[in-house]
Amino acid sequence: MNPELTEQQAKQIWSETDRYKGLQGESKRLAPEFFELLKSPQLLHLRKSTNGKYSVEMDLIKTGEPVTVVSERNWLMMGYAPQKVLYDCPRILNKLKKEGRLLMSDSPQEMFLQYDAYMQANGKVLVGGLGLGLYADMIAKKKNVTEVVVVEIDKDVIELCKPVNPKIRVIHGNVKDFIASTDEHFDFAYIDIHYSTGCMEYLQTVLPMRRIFERRFPSMPVYFWGEEEMKAQYNPNFDKEKG
Repeated sequence: MNPELTEQQAKQIWSETDRYKGLQGESKRLAPEFFELLKSPQLLHLRKSTNGKYSVEMDLIKTGEPVTVVSERNWLMMGYAPQKVLYDCPRILNKLKKEGRLLMSDSPQEMFLQYDAYMQANGKVLVGGLGLGLYADMIAKKKNVTEVVVVEIDKDVIELCKPVNPKIRVIHGNVKDFIASTDEHFDFAYIDIHYSTGCMEYLQTVLPMRRIFERRFPSMPVYFWGEEEMKAQYNPNFDKEKG
């Protein structure tokens, strides 16, 4: 310990193992059922198309090509053992783009980033943000999920990527306004309306929405895409340490 630090300052330091889950010892492992989902030859039923500023494009993962599921960065931030997967047949890779810029895909790594929220989803689930419809489609296949309500702000995305699973209901609207006013009851919520996993996104998007959820649905579990990565970069004692 730095001898120049006072006892009070020393207590304020956020340890590396608190910030980085991969340093906490034995790494977590993915459940066998998730590998079955990863190996699904085509999870989504989309077609190459364009609507407004958005487009769905497709690529191909080749047979026998090693594909990252959990990267070393994912391990450090989230605590899961690094992992690759091999496909025994070609797999379509769907990509959602806005004016040529990649927003998301249904790659194995993207599926992993939704893993914890996938495993916890049950009952009636609220999803903020449709994207390719990947998360909604993944959880709708679970027997313990009875209904999935997706709130998407962009009509063009809905028209491009609206899921076909009858368990899924898509609402056009702002999810922040929806959770602040809805009378519907939910058992679980997953929010994926942001593109960055930096600490400022945590401050500007995640924390304000968590306050709304705590007020409206105080006992409901809520997950945010990329939250573990955000928290690993965010030191709650930053201002105190500057002083």
